[in-house]
Amino acid sequence: MFRLLSTALLVTAAGGCEAQEIQTILNGASFGPRVAPGTWVAIFGTRLAPSAVSAVSVPFPPVLSGVSVMVNGIAAPLAFVSPGQINALIPFEAAALSGFQKADVPVVVNTPGGKSAAFPLTLSATAPAVFTKNLLGSGDALALDANFQAIATLGTDPIILYATGLGATTPAARTDALGAAAEPLNRVNGVSVSIGESPATILYAGLAPGLHGIYQLNVVPKPVTGGRLMVTAQVNNSDSVTLPVERGRNVANVKGSVQAVYPAANTVLTFSELLMAASFTAEFDLAPGAKPFLIYAMSTTSPDILATVAVDPQVGIWSASWTVPGNDARAWNFRSAGVPVLDFLTCKGPSCLGFPANAVPLSRVDPAAQSALTGLLPPNYLPTLNSVNGLYTSAGTLPAGGHLTFNATSFGGFRNTAHNPGVNNGSFQLYVDNLLVDTKAITYMVQ
Repeated sequence: MFRLLSTALLVTAAGGCEAQEIQTILNGASFGPRVAPGTWVAIFGTRLAPSAVSAVSVPFPPVLSGVSVMVNGIAAPLAFVSPGQINALIPFEAAALSGFQKADVPVVVNTPGGKSAAFPLTLSATAPAVFTKNLLGSGDALALDANFQAIATLGTDPIILYATGLGATTPAARTDALGAAAEPLNRVNGVSVSIGESPATILYAGLAPGLHGIYQLNVVPKPVTGGRLMVTAQVNNSDSVTLPVERGRNVANVKGSVQAVYPAANTVLTFSELLMAASFTAEFDLAPGAKPFLIYAMSTTSPDILATVAVDPQVGIWSASWTVPGNDARAWNFRSAGVPVLDFLTCKGPSCLGFPANAVPLSRVDPAAQSALTGLLPPNYLPTLNSVNGLYTSAGTLPAGGHLTFNATSFGGFRNTAHNPGVNNGSFQLYVDNLLVDTKAITYMVQ
């Protein structure tokens, strides 16, 4: 097993404010809204501590500079406190959840000058997020090789990743203890890792031995077609981050773009099936002696919504497939989803009512979503079990002269989303032969 060389990834500074309160609590790796028991979080607010102080050793203490954080009545370990921010570990014992279950728990910050009002925090069973080099949840993941060195370029050798929010462990993790350093280790089940659109082989998934509340993933990548990294824990996906990959040598003079069609900044999602739609254009020349390679555009928030074009210069053909909504979903009927479609307008805390027969009334459909849906081709490959999406496939021959253009290729599909009220973020990306050509950010509101 491997260990991190420092706990610096848990420390971020913030300045003082004017009134004592908790304003928001975010996942400490992704800075997104989803949080689970055993997740490192960043608590933002005002007058949360008398000064900025970092813990100097593990296990992290429950009291730092006279400050403590109680989550559902349980003391949280603290890595850092300051007037504006606290980095704390949500106790593993704060709630027992699985699958799509949620729970609302109170969070209270106690300071030498008094305590905050209780902040209602919604916990999910898992909240996977990968720690990144910039400590902001974006860009390249913090990835080490077997010699504890940061990887320069991803290959097929084992790598080590660090994450938070992967859920309950066996044996059960203790909030006041470090990850077990000898068998039985604190392993997690139901975790998968996708690197470059291919599933990686997991050698170990569980708490990092000797660290406090940090999960470790020892994985073996397959030959990579792109640098996207995503971790799935039970039913929840992490935001996509990246790993450094060597770009291919099969194309030249690459131009292209990806455009987000839906959702948009003014989108307000009021139910749990979110349409994601985009289009891409790619233009390039084949290099002399070019070998087979891929073009793909995808949503970073859902691994199943993507367009892929396989180009084989040696045979002289290309073949493409892209995600499109299935026939039922095109009528806003999600009976094949395998999970309830929730009406966010009925949510009270973690509890929401579902739509009868999983069918969303057309009166509730955003006209912009209907317009985006109409622009997507119908599937010519039927959806798989428990999927509301299908595929559209096509193929062709490479043009003489080796100059290829793919114009305004549209793709999209539905993803079942959690009820995370407020601003939600994501992006679409376009890769050509392992080269990231374009990224478009998306922002939308959840009711």
